[in-house]
Parts: sequence; C-alpha cells; structure tokens
Amino acid sequence: MINKPSIFFIAGAPKTATSALWEYLTLHPEIFRPRIKEFHHFCDDFFQSHMSDDDYLKAFSGMTEVHRMSVDGSVLYMYSDVALKRIHAFDPEAKIIVMLRHPVDLVYSWHSQLRWNLNEDEPSFERAWALCEDRAHGRNLPSGCEEPFVVQYGEIGLLAKSLKRIQGLFSDDQVKVVFMEDMKADTAGVYQDILTFLDVSQFELPEYRTVNANTELRSRFLMRLGKMQLGGASKKCLRWLKGLLGFQNMSFRRILINASTVETERKPINSAFAAELLEYFRDDITELSELTGRNLDHWLHKVW
Repeated sequence: MINKPSIFFIAGAPKTATSALWEYLTLHPEIFRPRIKEFHHFCDDFFQSHMSDDDYLKAFSGMTEVHRMSVDGSVLYMYSDVALKRIHAFDPEAKIIVMLRHPVDLVYSWHSQLRWNLNEDEPSFERAWALCEDRAHGRNLPSGCEEPFVVQYGEIGLLAKSLKRIQGLFSDDQVKVVFMEDMKADTAGVYQDILTFLDVSQFELPEYRTVNANTELRSRFLMRLGKMQLGGASKKCLRWLKGLLGFQNMSFRRILINASTVETERKPINSAFAAELLEYFRDDITELSELTGRNLDHWLHKVW
C-alpha cells in the first residue's frame, strides 16, 4: 500500500461553485493540485471506480514536502452512504467542505450541466423532472447517462438530507458549510475563512476568475468524440494529427470539447414551475436552516 496523503474533500453539492473553489484552493502553494478534480473513487454505489486504491493514491504521488494536503472534489460524495463511510474509514479525521445554494436554482443548473455532458437528452427541464419517477425504476433513462442517480433531480436538491449523512459521520469541526451566495458576495473573505478551516497559511489570489460558466452544446457529435476512450492505434493517429495541426501541447479531448461548447446565459426558469419546485423542497430547506443555524427565510420566499 502506498503511503496515504492528507486529503480533504469538497463533497458537494454540484453547481454550487465547487469548481471555482477547487481552482482557488489548488492555487495555494501548500495544497497539491491533482490532475483530476472529481475522482468519485469512493462512490461504489454510484460509479464503479476504475481505480484501485493504490492507483487513487498514486494520483497524489506528486506531493512534496511543501504540500500539506491535497483535495478530492467529487460532488456526488454527499449523496452516497457508501462514499462517506469509505472516506471515514480512509481517514476518520478528514475535513469535508460542503457548498450549498437554493435547491431550485441548483437542480435547474444541474439539468443544464447534464445536457452539456450528454447525461441528459431531454431538453425541457420540466419534462425531465416529470420523468424522475420513471427513471428511478430504470425507465426512460437518457441513452448517454453514465449513472441513473444523476437524473434524480429531486434527490439532488435535498440538501439537508445529504448534509445529515455527513454530520452523522464527521464531527462539527471537520465539516465546513459554505453558501454559494456568501462566496459570490465576498469571495476573498470566504476563501480566507476556508484556509483557516484547513489550517493552511493565509494566501491571497490576484483574482478570483469565473470557473465553469454556463455552457450549451454546439455539437453532441463532437462531445461524444471528446468523451470516447481510445485505444493505442487511435491515440497514435491523434498524436500525428495534433502535430499536423500544431496542437502538440493541447489535449485532443479538450480541443473537441471546446469546439462542441459555447458559453451562454441560462434562460430563466419558468416562474410557476419554480414555485412548484419550491414547495417540493420547502421542508428540506427548513431542516437545512436548522442543521446549519442559518436563516433561510429568503429561500422560502424566493420568487423567480
């Protein structure tokens, strides 16, 4: 077994600026930046990891004496009983960061993300929401869906339910809850607060750039090509093509994904449908307020 590094976890939720936080934290000189943000290595109930435990640890083998810790930013961990128990077994003292936002906005944004990465083929969020029950029983699943749980939008938005899982395994001083609205209002202040939680030195970034802005697909075909796992001969062909085109230093996968994507403003959610979703999440929001000690009345009275 390879020596176990110190790893903290950004365990969720998706579409709450976790990519931005991962980016900012891995720019800190004492935090090692792995090549992958989301391993989902511990999620045996969702994704079947293709990594052995040793391969997972090898992802952090570049850590040196200047690095005090590294990060696994897998945003579905908070929904997985298996993952959280495995993380606790891996390191009972692990620190967990949980980022939260209004669940209606979260699931609407999540649908857009799944459309982009081909895990959702229903363009209408209202229809995708209506399909949740069928999909929970294995019917009408998107053809490119890698894990059926990801299209269970109701479960994705139950943040109190998921936070309780974490609080049931890890002590209060191991769990940091961050609200996306606070990060937007005072990014630098929230960043410094998280550095204190992680017990690393204070560090100021020159800028806090936007990460993972809303995108739409130009081409599902190019995205499929970008996600394909290629064999040896195909890789050699791509290396030759990259050289021919002058892209030697760029991932061909990234070239295809960039070519298939365009940044765009997300269309506002239908206000009547948003009100229905708010009623669905109302009790969970109330419980989340109790769990976090945060007044969330403005969530309960939000109008879209």
